[in-house]
Amino acid sequence: MIQLSNEWKFYQDNNGQWQWRKFIANKVVAVSFDGFRSRKECIWNAGQRGYVAPPKKCRYSKVG
Repeated sequence: MIQLSNEWKFYQDNNGQWQWRKFIANKVVAVSFDGFRSRKECIWNAGQRGYVAPPKKCRYSKVG
């Protein structure tokens, strides 16, 4: 079975508003219809449509 990867792009448009796009197999399959004042709001909106943020990388590791 072939699994196509989801890719999400977050960007600022020409008006300074944050937008998102969802790609599957390098094709746009969904877009935000609204612009958002902050990147955080934009990511939240994408999350309502299936976006899951990748886990943050830990800068420190416990040893011992």
